[in-house]
Amino acid sequence: MLEQDVHETETGMWIYLLYGLISVMALKSLLALMSQHKKYHTYLLKQELAKQEAELAEQAAAEKLEAQLDAASSKLEKRAA
Repeated sequence: MLEQDVHETETGMWIYLLYGLISVMALKSLLALMSQHKKYHTYLLKQELAKQEAELAEQAAAEKLEAQLDAASSKLEKRAA
């Protein structure tokens, strides 16, 4: 009877140790997945930022050209007058 209790206790201990090991492995996998998600999210944010910067540069260039055209137009109007 005592040997059976000791055997059951040892078996239970090994099962808890196995559960603990599985839990640690699952936690490690979860942390790796979270890290990958963070890297991907950062990548997407950088892409969006680059896109917005390109749009702003394009808008600034268009405004500069428009100002140059307005200046040239007003020069022509002054010469014509």
